Amino acid sequence: MHEVSVADFEILRKLGQGSYSSVYKVRRKSDGQEYAMKKVQMTGLSIKEKQNALNEVRILASLSNLHIIGYREAFIKGETLFLILEFAGGGDLQQKIEYTKKKGFGFHFDEQLIWNYLIEMLVGLNELHNNGIYHRDIKCANVFLTQDHKHIKLGDLNVAKIVKSNQLANTKAGTPYYASPEVWKDEPYDQKCDIWSLGCVIYEMAQLQPPFLANDLYHLQKKIQRGIYEPLNQRYSKELSYLISRCLQVSPKTRASCEDLLNLEEIKKRQQYSDSGQLLTNGSKLLGTIYLPRNYKDITLPRPRYQTDNSDASLTLNKRPSSRVQRTKSNNISNDSDSPSFKKIKIKNKLSNNLNIPSLQRSISQNNSQLKENIPNSSNIYQLLPLHQHHPSHQGYQSNNAGQCSPRLRKQLSSPQQQKQKLQSILQQDFYLPRIDQKQLNKYQKINSKCYISDIRKLL
Repeated sequence: MHEVSVADFEILRKLGQGSYSSVYKVRRKSDGQEYAMKKVQMTGLSIKEKQNALNEVRILASLSNLHIIGYREAFIKGETLFLILEFAGGGDLQQKIEYTKKKGFGFHFDEQLIWNYLIEMLVGLNELHNNGIYHRDIKCANVFLTQDHKHIKLGDLNVAKIVKSNQLANTKAGTPYYASPEVWKDEPYDQKCDIWSLGCVIYEMAQLQPPFLANDLYHLQKKIQRGIYEPLNQRYSKELSYLISRCLQVSPKTRASCEDLLNLEEIKKRQQYSDSGQLLTNGSKLLGTIYLPRNYKDITLPRPRYQTDNSDASLTLNKRPSSRVQRTKSNNISNDSDSPSFKKIKIKNKLSNNLNIPSLQRSISQNNSQLKENIPNSSNIYQLLPLHQHHPSHQGYQSNNAGQCSPRLRKQLSSPQQQKQKLQSILQQDFYLPRIDQKQLNKYQKINSKCYISDIRKLL
């Protein structure tokens, strides 16, 4: 089995630098796909910091959710831990807020976009809480955007904590501007500390600044413990202000949970018109704890989970049966797309679906002979309307048109740039052709007769 190394990836550019880790945009050479590579230098770290790095690998490898950064692979070389993750091409939410602020006065986030982001953050956060995981560092810099900036993904679970049911945490973690009052007081806290941070992120999207600002940590702590902030701009609805107020309750008992917020009528109404509620979960429990041995080579890391591999929990791939009997029984799932017969059937289905022609298997020679008997100048007719011989009204068309083409029609045939409406009226006057639907006529005239004849010959 091939041993994974850094040489299997092409480093494109550096994305960010942390206190003891750095993130790079890389391209995997085997499949050409782009990923994010997190490089953690284990030397110089405390035992707790090393365990946090392995804990992030455990959490990401256990979950498979549309709104959480996806795990792909992890390996150790020497004393360095490499974590391959899903790449979010749109940057993070903090960069988007800074860019909007630089535009100047009058630029702001659209309210519908804020609702979309907060619903997806709730869906991802609810997945963590259901598995007993506290993120503990929800902030704009840890909310990543897709390439089109329409969807978000939660990331950076380095300080996330796994707790048992109804258990409180005591470790102080997080970013000061987004930390909850109970964290500031060094009191035990539960998953609602993430809801406070979520409210700060939603507020910052609307006002382009955090709800609590101060020149030093002392005054910042006082403001957060009072829980008083400036109201939202009047451009935003009362429902958005109410949701933020439910998140920024000083007391954890009165603060809403993820389930409470997802059950709000405004959330349910808006979630119906988005794909935020479509989860991608593997239905499995959390993986076992990754223990830290003395030798890094003895660390047991989770299996790779690339989307092109069979080990991906989000994919269900069918292997091709070995025997001929099994192959005939599973024609619907076997992969015989390379066979010539399959290609003919594929062309036939495509032509029948696009053109709605009742008899595609007619011989071209028979069609040409019928045209020559009834229409002397068949070549010009092919230039005019390549597919008219397959039209359902073709029989009536042949019976009413045994004569020669009129000079007016020949003139029209020689100038294909004329308007389609005039061409249709001349056809009805000279040939008494039954009236053709305008949509069908447009569809027929868009098709090149040469391409169509070549496809029919390949099919037959």
